Amino acid sequence: GNMDLSVGYAMSITGVICAKLVTEMNVPVPAVITAAILIGMALSVVNAILSQILKIPYIFVSFGTMVIYQGLAYVISNSRSISGFPAAYKIIGQGKIFGSSVTIAIVITAGLLALFGFIMNQTYFGRHVFAIGGNKDAARLAGINVKRIELIIGLFAGAMYGLASMIQTTRIGAATASTSVGIEFTIIVGLLLGGVSIRGGEGKINGCVAGILIIAILGNGMQLAGLNVYYQYVVKGLIMLITIGMDTYQHTKKQKIGKLK
Repeated sequence: GNMDLSVGYAMSITGVICAKLVTEMNVPVPAVITAAILIGMALSVVNAILSQILKIPYIFVSFGTMVIYQGLAYVISNSRSISGFPAAYKIIGQGKIFGSSVTIAIVITAGLLALFGFIMNQTYFGRHVFAIGGNKDAARLAGINVKRIELIIGLFAGAMYGLASMIQTTRIGAATASTSVGIEFTIIVGLLLGGVSIRGGEGKINGCVAGILIIAILGNGMQLAGLNVYYQYVVKGLIMLITIGMDTYQHTKKQKIGKLK
């Protein structure tokens, strides 16, 4: 039931910091990968902690930190593009498995999807996540430590921000303060399209994958058709409104059925 609007700039900050580490300070690639994960985790957990301390809905906290992260990303990068990555770093986003067309990034993604699919479907932690998303108060009364689970979710999400940032910047060969801006909107639309409820408590990993792939294919199709990028924004916005409307309709229908029973 929580939405993180600061994802784009959190990834941008991580990308520019790691780019500076590997190009200007010659930090070894394994250390840079570790730094990316830790930075992403820290930026993500900040939202969860502030939401809990200030008693403010997560989405509003992330809206505030999004603006902060935006400024920090430009300050850290000096509003310039950072490139000239060593080959050992670029291999994260551009490397291929045994000379095939399968990239290392795809293998990493597939492995993470399998891992989180197992966590969400086969562990108590995954069930607790769904319980909190469905009804936070009921989960708390059932004995679930809601605050601890939210912090762990933040750590997992932040680690993914860091990895995604590295894959994106190494794939394009450069990092800027605006590299990942707007990616949160694509994520939200894709997940809603994949069956994740905007209220929380519903959704599956394979549905998330399907939703994101549909958005990606739709975007590529519109580009091949010669449509301006602004038309793509219009289409994605319409898809988001339609999916939210469908989610609301289904939720209302379930409530009516529940009352009749």
